[in-house]
Amino acid sequence: MLNDDPTVSTRPETRERVLTAARELNYRPNAFGRGLKLQTTSTLGMVIPNLAYPVNADIIRGAEQAAMSAGYVMLLVDADEFVRAGEAYKRLLLEQRVDGLLIASGGTQEPVLEDLARHGLPFVLVNRRVSGIGPCVTVDDNRGMQLAVDYLIGLGHTRIALIGGPADADTARRRLAGYRTAMKRAGLPIPRGYVVESAYEEARGYDAMEKLLALSSAPTAVAVWSLAAAAGALAAAHAHGVDIPGRLSMVGFHDAPIAAYLAPALTTVAMPLREMAERSVDTLIRLIAGERIGSTVIKTAPRLVERASSGPPP
Repeated sequence: MLNDDPTVSTRPETRERVLTAARELNYRPNAFGRGLKLQTTSTLGMVIPNLAYPVNADIIRGAEQAAMSAGYVMLLVDADEFVRAGEAYKRLLLEQRVDGLLIASGGTQEPVLEDLARHGLPFVLVNRRVSGIGPCVTVDDNRGMQLAVDYLIGLGHTRIALIGGPADADTARRRLAGYRTAMKRAGLPIPRGYVVESAYEEARGYDAMEKLLALSSAPTAVAVWSLAAAAGALAAAHAHGVDIPGRLSMVGFHDAPIAAYLAPALTTVAMPLREMAERSVDTLIRLIAGERIGSTVIKTAPRLVERASSGPPP
């Protein structure tokens, strides 16, 4: 009756007395009991890489708030631990600890995803695409990187390098495609050595910048595929006495408050990550309800956040 169960028949006056008593006692339905009846947990899992990474804060907050609004609790799982746990994720699935998973990690391998799909656990890939496995909810990384490169071209740069991500990462491939598109559209060559692969961590960005600085014809500007790698690249430039932006301009990908406190403050491309997370939760809940859902690309345009790390070429 209190849960509006259509199979329960009561007289109107009886129903009203029960509802009045419930209001006076501030009654709330018992989620655990409801879960036993409906075989649900009202819990969603989210697999995300590096919980301490500043950019992930928007994704986590957006997902948690959307889940809470829909009556779900969000359980966060570190991606590396999720994969290393081996059989643990299968127990998570088979014992119905969660109703569905958001997978916001490019490091979660395809065999894991295929296993989840085989066992019927609803899951949504967050800003990652895998052929034949889905659905996914992504932002337009290609368009975001084009925005970064077009901005540098607009400042007058013609020798623009890219510190990109691993070749096997879907997001990195899309950002590389955006870089190449913007350079080709402007009629600018991409010299040998101007695209350097990096993981998203600061140390890998540091190493990648050292490679660019060692080139005989060094770039005057660089777009960096992640905020953390950009922080490392800034540190490498300082270590080698390179003035930013006097000698080298830099734009990072994704924005977070820490970008304003780097030295110099880092120009970034802000992507609609919170909206992506909210849409991912909505997609997952609809999957859990039995709907057939396709993949989604968030249409909100990326936004350039101009700070002190960028300027005209020397």
